[in-house]
Amino acid sequence: MNKLLKTGIAVGGILMSGCGITGREVYPVMTFGFPTREKITDVQCFIGRDWNDYNKDGFVDEEEVYSPGFFRRNENIVLIADIYDGKGSSLIVRIWNDKTGRVLKASRKEICKNKEIVQYNFDASAIYNHKYGGEGSYGVAWYINSELIKREEFKIER
Repeated sequence: MNKLLKTGIAVGGILMSGCGITGREVYPVMTFGFPTREKITDVQCFIGRDWNDYNKDGFVDEEEVYSPGFFRRNENIVLIADIYDGKGSSLIVRIWNDKTGRVLKASRKEICKNKEIVQYNFDASAIYNHKYGGEGSYGVAWYINSELIKREEFKIER
């Protein structure tokens, strides 16, 4: 902390600093405020009825996910996130009714490995029979550390 205070001024617990300019290049003396995290560069997200790793490579390939875009109320739904360089991050998945905006399912998982596949399996009837469910359109969103990664829509029919 002493090293940081030599290059900036502490104001109300937040470190304020400027930039040192040398020639044409700008060098930040330090980051402003709180340290920034590195962005996760590769997350693949899918929604479908089933996933099988046919080629056994440990990666989720689009052709390995059976994804029709709609589900009957008695069919399986699988949400998959294939995460690279995500150790220490938090994955959040939310499903909501497009008509009402009500969140019907939400899940959070701490990512413990650099390469991890997170798979949520549930029956479409869990959404269809929900108080705010029924036949219609739904949205699903995947977030890493509260940052939106992907958003998709799907339908549930009788």
